[in-house]
Amino acid sequence: MRVIWEQADLPEAEIIVRGRLDDKKTAELLVTLQSLAGADKETGHRIFLYRDGREFLCETASIWFFETQNGKIYARGPEKEEGETRYKLYELAELLEPNGFIQINKGTLVNIRFVMAVEAGFSGNYTAFLKGGGTKLEISRKYMKGFRKYVMEGRHYD
Repeated sequence: MRVIWEQADLPEAEIIVRGRLDDKKTAELLVTLQSLAGADKETGHRIFLYRDGREFLCETASIWFFETQNGKIYARGPEKEEGETRYKLYELAELLEPNGFIQINKGTLVNIRFVMAVEAGFSGNYTAFLKGGGTKLEISRKYMKGFRKYVMEGRHYD
């Protein structure tokens, strides 16, 4: 990666990133720069999703959850399937943790902004009910403590 600094008489600093936008390192750099620049915490973070052979830039705030299916990871939202991501689930968890996403089972990350209620089940697992649509997701016992701590500590952006 090259870094070029230019002196300019501008009212505020300007950052231009050139390169492959689908590259994981570039996406991580963009998220970091957006957070440093004080981007809108609700809509300032974006991710590339793939559908029908095309790339779409999607606001992470509009994604309800990510889930694994047949070895691929899909973003889900109001449109049910927003698109596929090229990230691994653990990479998404690390990248999006500051944006309100937390892992709730082996194959699912949820955006806590869309969790309306949580209900305990007989097996020790929990069910998360999402706003607007009746979607239910399982929170496994293994992840419930981390979920509860994440929500209670408020480490995410509101």
